[in-house]
Amino acid sequence: MQEWSAESFEISTNAMIKVWTWPFYYILRTLTETIGREPAISLFKEYVSSYYKDHPSPNQTNFEGLDAMCTKRTSGDTSNSVWVIDHAMLEPGKYAFKNNNCPTCVDAMNELPDSEIKYYTCCYPDYAKFTAMYSDDVILTMEHTIMQGAPYCSRVLHDTRIDYDLRHPPIEFWDAMEEGREDEVEEIYGRFKVD
Repeated sequence: MQEWSAESFEISTNAMIKVWTWPFYYILRTLTETIGREPAISLFKEYVSSYYKDHPSPNQTNFEGLDAMCTKRTSGDTSNSVWVIDHAMLEPGKYAFKNNNCPTCVDAMNELPDSEIKYYTCCYPDYAKFTAMYSDDVILTMEHTIMQGAPYCSRVLHDTRIDYDLRHPPIEFWDAMEEGREDEVEEIYGRFKVD
């Protein structure tokens, strides 16, 4: 019998994410081949949503609100992060953030062929995950994802205790959302709110 080695091994972040994402990809892909694509995706979505609803984070009690979240995410030295994200508090109860890269799921799943299955296994869970992590009153809207071929992921967290307008800003808003264009973004969002 061979003894366990005391050697340590370094595992890349990419490999760790593959361990988490690839099994779900192949589970959903197999399910689509077994019961059909639409029923499989519907069942998977129901499973994911139910899982997070039944397993909220114990840290929900620490949720201080979206203003505090935005401040925390944009304060201090953010240059060490591998994530490239633009942030904006649109108004009380609406925190927008645009992911300009996805160094986790997209990079780890590049070699897998089915972009729709990749979206449902990596991006779709975020809808229920944000609610489970922060508050039952927090709802995510997301219309563009890098996984589906967009140049960014557009996300808004809505605190429904403050405002229940879940409309997602238009693509013009997201295309303009970057450092140095704050006035333009504010003007686009102002027009959108009036519509």
